[in-house]
Amino acid sequence: MSHKDRSNNKSVMALGLSFLAALITSTSASADNVVSTMKAQPSIPVSVRGPVGPIITTPKGAVTFEFSFGLAGGAEGAYGMLEKYKVKNPIYTVRDEFLKGIKADPGLSNFKIHAKYLGRKEAKRKNLKNTFNEPYVLHFEPTMWQMIYFASNWKKYRSQYMATAQLVDTKKGKIIWKGHCVVKKGEKKTAPTLDELKANTSNVFTRWANESGPECAQQMLERFRKDNS
Repeated sequence: MSHKDRSNNKSVMALGLSFLAALITSTSASADNVVSTMKAQPSIPVSVRGPVGPIITTPKGAVTFEFSFGLAGGAEGAYGMLEKYKVKNPIYTVRDEFLKGIKADPGLSNFKIHAKYLGRKEAKRKNLKNTFNEPYVLHFEPTMWQMIYFASNWKKYRSQYMATAQLVDTKKGKIIWKGHCVVKKGEKKTAPTLDELKANTSNVFTRWANESGPECAQQMLERFRKDNS
C-alpha cells in the first residue's frame, strides 16, 4: 500500500470517528432534552390503543380476536378471555406502572390519562392532533400479544407480549422518544395445552396477563432512564 493510500485511509478513519463522536454527542443532547421538554409541559395526555387481546396461534393458523366491547368473538376468544376471567388488560398495567416509575424518577408528574381507548386510526401519530390539543402525547401501543405453541411440542402453549411507549410531537406526528418491551411467559415443562389455556387452568392465563404488564413497563422504564441519563 502506498503512502498516499495509507494517508487516505487514515483520513477516512478520522472522518468516520469524528462523525461517530458527533452522532453520539447529538444523540445524548437530544436525549437530555426529552425530560426537559416533558417537564416544561403544563399537561401531557396519556393514550392507549385498543382494545387488543391476544392472538391464539394454533398449528392450523392464527385466530385473531381484536374487536371492540361486545364483539369479542365469544367468551373463549382471546379478547373475550380478558372479560370472562376479569383480567385487567396488560396495556393498562404497562401504562400505569410506567407512569408510576417516571413520577418517582426523574420526577415527572404532569400526566393526564385519557380514559378511552383510541382506535387503530385515531392512534396513528399523524392523527393524535385530532384528539389532543396539547403539543405532546405519551402513547402506549400493544404491538403483539400471542399465545403460540412450542415448535418442539405443538400441544403446549406459551405467551409473548410486545408493546411500545412513544412520546409524540402531535403537530409534526413525530416520535420524540420510544421504548418497547418483549415479555415471554411459559416454561415448556409446565406449559398448558390449548384447552387448559382457554379454561384458565391453574389461573395460567390470568397469571401470564398479570405478569406481562409490570415486566413490560419495567423494560420501558429501563430504556427511558438509559436514554435520558
